[in-house]
Parts: sequence; C-alpha cells; structure tokens
Amino acid sequence: MFKDASEGKGTAFNYFPLQPRLQSMATHYLEYREFSKSNNQNILLFYQFKNDPSDVPVLVFPDGCIEIIFCCNPNRPSASIYGSVLNSRSIHFEAGYEHFAVRLLPEQGRRFMNYPVSEITDKKLPLLELVLADSSIVENICEQTSFTDRIHVFMEFIQAVTREERAVPEFIDYSVKKIYTHKGNITIKELAEDTGYSDRYLRRKFEEFIGMKPKLFCQIVRVQNSLQTLMHRRDFHLMDVLDELGYYDQSHFIGEFKRFNMLPPSQLKKLLMNEAYDIGGII
Repeated sequence: MFKDASEGKGTAFNYFPLQPRLQSMATHYLEYREFSKSNNQNILLFYQFKNDPSDVPVLVFPDGCIEIIFCCNPNRPSASIYGSVLNSRSIHFEAGYEHFAVRLLPEQGRRFMNYPVSEITDKKLPLLELVLADSSIVENICEQTSFTDRIHVFMEFIQAVTREERAVPEFIDYSVKKIYTHKGNITIKELAEDTGYSDRYLRRKFEEFIGMKPKLFCQIVRVQNSLQTLMHRRDFHLMDVLDELGYYDQSHFIGEFKRFNMLPPSQLKKLLMNEAYDIGGII
C-alpha cells in the first residue's frame, strides 16, 4: 500500500490549467467546466470558439493535458488530438469556423486511445487514427448547432470508446494526483519512495502513460499553478509564488516561467490585461 494513499484521492480537480491566450485571442468563446468528481473520464473542460478571419495563430502553453478539437467546417469537418506541447507554441486553427474542443487530464488518455500517450506528446494527429470509432462522430459533433448538444454527443462517444482495462496503473495514478496536490512541488525520489518503485521504472511508465518524464510533468504543473496565481490575484507578488511552490529564488522562478510561457510573469500579465483576458465567461 502506498504511503498516505488517501491524500491523492479526488485531487485531480485541484489542477485546472489555463490557456489564457486562446481565450483572449479567439472570438465567440464559450466554456463549460466539468467539476463532477464522479465523472470517471476526468474531462476538465469543454470549450468552443472561432478563430479570427485573419488567421492569426494562437499561442498555447504547456499544461500536460490532451486536447480533442473538432473543426466544424461544414464542407470539411475534421477532428484532431493534440498532445501536450512541451514549449509554448503558436497553433493555426482554420479561420472563420467554429471549433468544439475537450480538455482531458493526461492520465485519462490511454483509456480511449490505442497507443501510448507518449506517441502524441507535442504532436497533432487525426482523432480517428488513434481511436477505434465510427467516422460519423466527427460529422455528428459538427452538425450540432448548440454547444450543449455537442457536449452531449461527445459524452456518448467517449463513454463508448473508453476502456477501463487501459487505465493507468495504480501507482502512476497515485503519483499524478500527488503531483497535483503538491502543485508540482515534489521530487521524483519522494514519489519513488512513496510507491515503492525505482526512479528508473517510474520514469519509464510515466512516459508511457502520461507522455513525459515525471520531472518535466512536475515543472509544467508548477508553472501552471504559478500562472493561476498570476491571473487570479490582483496583488500578485513574486514572493507568493516562491513560498507556495517551492522555488529556490526569484531568478529560478522567472527562468522556469519563461521557459514554458515565453515571457516573464510581469510581461505576460500586462499582455493579457491589454488583450482583455477574462477568467469569467464560464457557463
């Protein structure tokens, strides 16, 4: 039995990553946040948007999650799975059309895909190449006229293709939830001691089921938590993040933040304020 195993239960929803530039740059943005802990798919977010007709790329940040995005072009509907990017990246979405999207926690990806999560990390691949499903699902999603109806159709689809026997091993699920609970501020040595597995074995299985090494995943979770602090606190101070997330010093925090988000925290917050980013808009 893992040490303090109860600590990890029900903590997935302690981690809610942000993609603020997607929301600030897209038009007609809607989202629905899934808070039900009884939802065993652990879908964090449904969202819908249109990209500006000028086809300006959207900057996305690493968050460890898997995105399924449907482009509702009536003449050429399509659906892709995006693995987590490992560095901030500009992505082009087809201009002028609605996009319906779903964000899932990384530990859920293997349950509906036929390949290890590591094979989609930092990649965009067609949904139907990774999931055994009727190709009509893409048309069924895109032909719906309301956001709510698309959510219902997707939930029926994901329940049909999800396989419980493909769930991540218990020690990986425990480790991921402990990382969420500690906001990424935990070492691989601590996880190995808790689970009873070697560092090497933990790294290998993490890559297979989560798509990256545990150290990198911890860094992404920690930076995403610092982004949450940045966006939600008007009186944001660097010392708040240093103390809460265990950074050695200010330069360590700023360096890690810039690595994943391109800009230092103060510049990113100013940019998002100028773009009128709004944490609200939730339905």
